[in-house]
Amino acid sequence: MVADANSTVIIFKKLLDRKSVQCKPGLCRYAFRGKKRIPGRDWINSGLVSLAARRRFMTIRLLATLGRFALGATIFSAAALAQPTHQPPPEFLDWPEITEGEKQMRAPLVEKDSGAEVLVWRVHVLDEVLSRNTLQRVFYNYVRLKVFNEEGKEQTSTIDLRNDERNSIIDVAGRTLKPDGTILQLEKSAIHERDIVRVGGRKRKVTSFAMPGVEPGTILEYRWKEVLDGDRIQYVRLQFQREFPIQKVTYFVKPLSWENTSYQMRFQAFHCQPAFGKADRDGYTPVILENVPPFREEPYAPSEPNLRPWVLAYYQLENPKDPDRYWSDIGKKAYQELKNALRTNDELNAATATATGQAQSDQDKVLNLIRYIQNNLRNVNTDLSDSEREKFQEGLPKNRVRTSAEIFKSGMGMPDELNVVFAAMAAQAGLDARLAYAADWNDVVFNPNWLAMPRHPSLFKRRQLQRSLPLRPKRVHSPYPSTVNWKEMRRKPSQATALST
Repeated sequence: MVADANSTVIIFKKLLDRKSVQCKPGLCRYAFRGKKRIPGRDWINSGLVSLAARRRFMTIRLLATLGRFALGATIFSAAALAQPTHQPPPEFLDWPEITEGEKQMRAPLVEKDSGAEVLVWRVHVLDEVLSRNTLQRVFYNYVRLKVFNEEGKEQTSTIDLRNDERNSIIDVAGRTLKPDGTILQLEKSAIHERDIVRVGGRKRKVTSFAMPGVEPGTILEYRWKEVLDGDRIQYVRLQFQREFPIQKVTYFVKPLSWENTSYQMRFQAFHCQPAFGKADRDGYTPVILENVPPFREEPYAPSEPNLRPWVLAYYQLENPKDPDRYWSDIGKKAYQELKNALRTNDELNAATATATGQAQSDQDKVLNLIRYIQNNLRNVNTDLSDSEREKFQEGLPKNRVRTSAEIFKSGMGMPDELNVVFAAMAAQAGLDARLAYAADWNDVVFNPNWLAMPRHPSLFKRRQLQRSLPLRPKRVHSPYPSTVNWKEMRRKPSQATALST
C-alpha cells in the first residue's frame, strides 16, 4: 500500500447491519395518515455513539412528547404506564373455528405438489409504552397448517421458530385436529430450544416442538408470542414467507399513537405487492399477501432478504418526497455530528503528537494511531466486566454523544466511540477525516430511491488513497487494520463516498 501526501481517512457507515434486499421497481410505500403531528426535534442516529446510547436516544425521541402529560390535568400514573394496556388478539384467547371447507381439503392450492400448506398466518404487531422511557414491541403469531401426504407429515414433524438474542419467544401453544375430529394438545414438555445447521454450515438458534398425532389429513394450529425490547423498535422487517406455501398472510400493525410520539410509521415493500387496509377501531392496520410459495435454501444463493418477500416498517419524523434531497440532508447532518464529536483538547492533542511523532508517512501515522488506541483505551465490549460495563452505560450522557476528548479522558469506549477517537487523532495528525455511508452487499444493495435509513448504522472506516484502498480501522483492537471484505468492495469508491460531502 502506497500513501500520498493528500491522504484522506474516510469514515463509512453501513446502511444496513442485517440481512436485506435490493429494491425492485414499483416499491410499495405506505404511511399512516390523518394523524395529528406533534412538533418535535429532529433526530438522526449518527452511529458515532455506543449502541446502548443510540438505543436510549431512539427511545427518548420516540417518547419525546410523553413528558407533556405531566403538565396536564389528565395524567397517566407511573403505575398505569408500567403495565401493558392491550388485550391479546382473539386467537390467543381461544382457538379460532376451523371451517368445514378446510377440513375437507384434499389438495394444496398454492403449490399442487406440496405435502403441507399454511392456510392462515396471522400476526398482530403491537408497539406499546411500558413506562416513560421504556418501549416494547410484541408479535402475536398464529399459524393454521394442513398436512396432505406422507411428505407433508415428515416436513411438519418438527416446527422451528427462529430465536436469537434480540427477541424472546414465549407462550407457545398448539393442537392437532385429526381427520376423525380428535383434538390433541401440544404438551409443554415437547417445546425446547436447539441449534440447527443451515445450508452453508451456518448455525441458528430455534425454539422447536413436535406436534402430536401428525398424519395426512390433519390440521395443525400453533401460536407463539414474540417480545422485542423497545431499544430496537425503530425498524422491523415483516416476513411473508415460510418453509411451507401459504394461502394468506396478514399482519395487523399497531404503531405508537400520536399521543406518545411525533414519529409516524411507514412501510416499504420488497419483492412483493401486499395490500394495505384501513386501520380498525383498535388502531391495527392490516397488511395482506396471498399465495406465497415456500422458501427454499440453496447453496451459494444470495442472502435471504434478496429472495424473500418482506416489508420494512419504520418510524420516521419527516415524510420526505425527494430522494436526492433526503440523502443530501442525511450526509450533511452526519458530517455535522462527526464534526461536533471530533472536538479535542490539549491532552488528546499531546497524545496524537506522541503516537505519530516517529511516523515517516501517512500510512505510518494511521498504524501508529491504531496501536496507540489499542494500548491506551479499553473496548467496553471486550475489556470490561459486566459490572464495569453496566456502570459505564449508566454514566453516559443522557441527551448527546460523547466528544473524542471525553472518550479519551475516560480511557474506555464502545467500538464506535473508539472510532471517533481515531478520527479525531487522525485529523489532528494532518489527515482529512470524512464520513460516508455504504451498504453491505451481504444485506442490501443500496437504492438511491429510498427515503429512509433502513437500520441502525454501524461504522466502518476507510482510508482513501490514490486507488481508494479500503481499510477497517473499526477493528481498532486488531493487531493491524484489515481491508474491507469483498461484500463491501463491490460498490465503486465514487458511489460509496458520495455522501461524505
